[in-house]
Amino acid sequence: DFAISIETEIVSEGDKTRANPHSLRSLAIEMPKLRRRLEVYPKEFLTVAKPKTIYLMQNWQNLYKGEWLKAGGFSFSGNAIGIKDVDYAIDHELMHTAEFKMGGLSTNNDEWARTAHGADYAEKKIYGNFGQDALASKERTSDRPNGFVTSYAKDGGIDEDQADTANWLLGGVRSYDRVMSWAAQEAPLAAKVEMTKQFYRRVSNGLMDEQFWSDFSSGKTINAQYWEGRRSKRG
Repeated sequence: DFAISIETEIVSEGDKTRANPHSLRSLAIEMPKLRRRLEVYPKEFLTVAKPKTIYLMQNWQNLYKGEWLKAGGFSFSGNAIGIKDVDYAIDHELMHTAEFKMGGLSTNNDEWARTAHGADYAEKKIYGNFGQDALASKERTSDRPNGFVTSYAKDGGIDEDQADTANWLLGGVRSYDRVMSWAAQEAPLAAKVEMTKQFYRRVSNGLMDEQFWSDFSSGKTINAQYWEGRRSKRG
């Protein structure tokens, strides 16, 4: 239905990334979840931003500076994504893919950071370098920094901040409510939420608007039928 190849056995993305197949029992759980999570996006969004391949496997590792780093998922230059747990990483990796294919959010990375944290964000060393550096760090904690949804969003650099913000907004009703509660008290996070929502609205041809977020956060079922209904109301 989504014109995306789902691979469950072999990763064909070079020799710096590896993973193992899920058990058949795990696949029986993850495959239906993948369909449900993809249906949250209208076809207008997926037509532009979808990867060609989704690798649904476990024990993901990436070779970085001579060390194999464990991760919940990977994005392969907009062409493919790899995930272990659909609910944990799908929206994060799809945001990476969408950014790659669209050339970034409506603002570039510098504008994102300036809008959220001020023009002196670099001098204040708000962000870390790269996601791999954050994964390799022995000092990173699970404590959520002010203005971020996770510590990884801060330590992993601006791209990871954008992807984690998206992941938490689309992670479900409870996840969405937590982000909006934090954002009500933290201006930097409120700015990021607004920029992320603007990006989704633009890429979805206006369908992922405030009506969508209201319906999503109230627990309404978002699927193909929902999107058909939204399109029909446009006339």
